[in-house]
Amino acid sequence: MALRARIVLAASTGATNTAIAATLGVVIPTVGKWRRRFLKQRIAGLLDEPRVGAPRQISDVAVEAAHWSTRALAKKTGLSQSTVGRMWRASGRLCPNARGQL
Repeated sequence: MALRARIVLAASTGATNTAIAATLGVVIPTVGKWRRRFLKQRIAGLLDEPRVGAPRQISDVAVEAAHWSTRALAKKTGLSQSTVGRMWRASGRLCPNARGQL
């Protein structure tokens, strides 16, 4: 988002796509893409569009949980490390520090 905003701001000064690309270290088609999208959709044009392909199978919660060890999650929640491990096993997940990852 920050790069996209920088492109649009640089474009508002009257800079060319070539100059903006050189200044920001991107290729010229990238500058053109974000300038066009901004002109057509304004701020909403700088947001990500839905991606093609199958929908995600892993939720944001599962991705976030994958970064926790039983020890860290136990400390954060106030539960014992054993309890966290039992909860993960009961839900069909492996503990990250025992035979695999979430």
